[in-house]
Amino acid sequence: SNLTLLDELIRDIDESTDVPFFNISLPREIALHIFDYLSIKDLYSCLQVCKSWHTLSCDELLWYNLYRRLKFNNLNKTNDDSWKDQVKEVILLNQQVTINFKNHQCRTTKLTNRLGIVLTCANNNQTTIVAGYSSGIVRTWSIEAVLDTEEDTEDHEQLDTPEIIYESTDTDQDTDLSSVRSVGLLKNDIYAMHDNGLLEIWTNDISDKPRFTQKLTSLPIKHLANDENILCAASRSKFSVWNFNEVNIFA
Repeated sequence: SNLTLLDELIRDIDESTDVPFFNISLPREIALHIFDYLSIKDLYSCLQVCKSWHTLSCDELLWYNLYRRLKFNNLNKTNDDSWKDQVKEVILLNQQVTINFKNHQCRTTKLTNRLGIVLTCANNNQTTIVAGYSSGIVRTWSIEAVLDTEEDTEDHEQLDTPEIIYESTDTDQDTDLSSVRSVGLLKNDIYAMHDNGLLEIWTNDISDKPRFTQKLTSLPIKHLANDENILCAASRSKFSVWNFNEVNIFA
């Protein structure tokens, strides 16, 4: 054929053409690999070109990869939903959340605790809220339980009582329990750093004695940071790194 690549593309746009461009020059797998580099806007543009491009642009693998690249976490997909519809739903939901945030529109849910103790720190991930108190205890709530609370209910019994209460082992009878300075969530654990340098780590959903404790002597702790597997603490003279049960301390 003496047709140029541009001629092939133009002919492909004509839906009356029996054999589309990609079927002539490229296997479907390679065409999908090319489409995998397109943005959402580009994919929707390709949907309108012709039937063959519409089929390629709606391919489930393309939209699944796009969902993963966008790092969406709120997956509510059912077996009947396509990944394209799921991406659309999540984007619209995120847009609505942004609009509500800018317009100061929200629903407030109170997570109550016993009177006489002070909330000193809090943290969360995608599933759990964790809070530390002046009495040295750590409490958690499920975000799913918070979101499922009825809007018109004034007293939320399931939120008044946290799911798990983590009691500190700091039981020096001569002094009060040290206030919790910082809390956080690892992959399978919850940690609390106290003002007196006591670090405690509990296994998620197990309200028992901490599975790991360590008293840091280099105080005060200036910075704390963590990801799913590693916890780091820095003071003026030491930098400590914990990787689950392994502890490495660098001066």
